[in-house]
Amino acid sequence: MTSPYETERNRAAITAAFEAWRHDGATVTDSFAPEMTWRIEGHSAASRAYANRREFIDEVLAPFRPAVLDLGPVSTREHQRRLRRR
Repeated sequence: MTSPYETERNRAAITAAFEAWRHDGATVTDSFAPEMTWRIEGHSAASRAYANRREFIDEVLAPFRPAVLDLGPVSTREHQRRLRRR
Protein backbone atom coordinates (compact mmCIF):
# COMPACT_ATOMS: atom_id res chain seq x y z
CA MET A 1 0.00 0.00 0.00
CA THR A 2 1.21 3.49 -0.81
CA SER A 3 1.78 5.86 2.09
CA PRO A 4 -0.04 9.22 2.16
CA TYR A 5 3.32 10.95 1.56
CA GLU A 6 4.02 8.80 -1.51
CA THR A 7 0.49 9.36 -2.81
CA GLU A 8 0.90 13.13 -2.62
CA ARG A 9 4.38 12.97 -4.17
CA ASN A 10 3.03 10.85 -7.03
CA ARG A 11 0.03 13.14 -7.51
CA ALA A 12 2.33 16.18 -7.73
CA ALA A 13 4.60 14.46 -10.27
CA ILE A 14 1.71 13.44 -12.53
CA THR A 15 0.05 16.85 -12.24
CA ALA A 16 3.35 18.43 -13.33
CA ALA A 17 3.64 15.98 -16.25
CA PHE A 18 0.12 16.82 -17.49
CA GLU A 19 0.80 20.55 -17.11
CA ALA A 20 3.99 20.15 -19.17
CA TRP A 21 1.98 18.31 -21.83
CA ARG A 22 -0.69 20.98 -21.85
CA HIS A 23 1.76 23.89 -22.10
CA ASP A 24 4.75 22.44 -23.92
CA GLY A 25 3.54 19.29 -25.67
CA ALA A 26 5.74 17.07 -23.48
CA THR A 27 4.98 13.34 -23.44
CA VAL A 28 3.13 12.44 -20.25
CA THR A 29 4.04 8.77 -20.45
CA ASP A 30 7.74 9.61 -20.07
CA SER A 31 7.03 10.13 -16.37
CA PHE A 32 5.59 6.61 -15.93
CA ALA A 33 7.82 3.97 -14.37
CA PRO A 34 7.56 0.56 -16.11
CA GLU A 35 6.45 -1.12 -12.88
CA MET A 36 4.02 1.60 -11.78
CA THR A 37 0.53 0.88 -10.49
CA TRP A 38 -2.07 3.40 -11.62
CA ARG A 39 -5.40 3.48 -9.84
CA ILE A 40 -8.44 5.25 -11.24
CA GLU A 41 -11.01 5.84 -8.53
CA GLY A 42 -14.72 6.09 -9.17
CA HIS A 43 -17.40 4.12 -10.95
CA SER A 44 -16.52 4.46 -14.65
CA ALA A 45 -15.58 1.57 -16.91
CA ALA A 46 -11.92 2.56 -16.44
CA SER A 47 -12.08 2.62 -12.62
CA ARG A 48 -9.68 0.00 -11.33
CA ALA A 49 -5.97 -0.61 -10.71
CA TYR A 50 -3.62 -1.00 -13.68
CA ALA A 51 -0.63 -3.19 -12.86
CA ASN A 52 2.03 -1.49 -14.98
CA ARG A 53 2.86 1.24 -17.48
CA ARG A 54 2.05 -0.83 -20.57
CA GLU A 55 -1.37 -1.94 -19.28
CA PHE A 56 -2.34 1.64 -18.42
CA ILE A 57 -1.20 3.00 -21.79
CA ASP A 58 -2.88 0.22 -23.78
CA GLU A 59 -6.18 0.19 -21.91
CA VAL A 60 -6.67 3.81 -20.87
CA LEU A 61 -4.62 6.15 -23.04
CA ALA A 62 -4.53 4.34 -26.40
CA PRO A 63 -8.26 4.71 -27.10
CA PHE A 64 -7.80 8.51 -26.91
CA ARG A 65 -4.71 8.61 -29.09
CA PRO A 66 -6.38 9.56 -32.41
CA ALA A 67 -8.14 12.47 -30.74
CA VAL A 68 -5.08 13.96 -29.05
CA LEU A 69 -2.11 13.25 -31.31
CA ASP A 70 -2.40 16.44 -33.34
CA LEU A 71 -3.44 18.82 -30.59
CA GLY A 72 -0.08 19.96 -29.28
CA PRO A 73 -0.02 22.26 -26.27
CA VAL A 74 -3.53 23.61 -25.77
CA SER A 75 -5.71 24.62 -22.87
CA THR A 76 -8.27 22.18 -21.55
CA ARG A 77 -11.08 24.38 -22.89
CA GLU A 78 -9.45 24.51 -26.34
CA HIS A 79 -8.89 20.73 -26.25
CA GLN A 80 -12.57 20.13 -25.50
CA ARG A 81 -13.63 22.51 -28.27
CA ARG A 82 -11.43 20.70 -30.79
CA LEU A 83 -12.79 17.30 -29.76
CA ARG A 84 -16.39 18.50 -30.24
CA ARG A 85 -15.57 19.61 -33.80
CA ARG A 86 -14.47 16.11 -34.85
